[in-house]
Amino acid sequence: MTNEAKGLDNVNDVVEEAVMDAETAKVAQEKSKEAMAELEKTEKMEKLVEIKRNLELAKVEIKSEDVDLLVKEMLVSKERADRLLRQHGGDVEKALYELIG
Repeated sequence: MTNEAKGLDNVNDVVEEAVMDAETAKVAQEKSKEAMAELEKTEKMEKLVEIKRNLELAKVEIKSEDVDLLVKEMLVSKERADRLLRQHGGDVEKALYELIG
């Protein structure tokens, strides 16, 4: 094989590698886009579940004196006390047990 033929062979090899690298990059990019779309879908579903849970908790009736008790005695924020009581159906004892143990 002549030097010219060897040089042409090397050029062909480089071009083939570049084409394969471009194809691999394209496939990787497509897979990345698919993964991002799936992640966004999952995040949206998690957000919807959280909204639904918050709506359910908002329906739970709690006593303001129970909120005040948790705030004063357990040194939690009013928001935390409110949420704990709602999560436990307004049961102050269950909310206290969660805080202490």
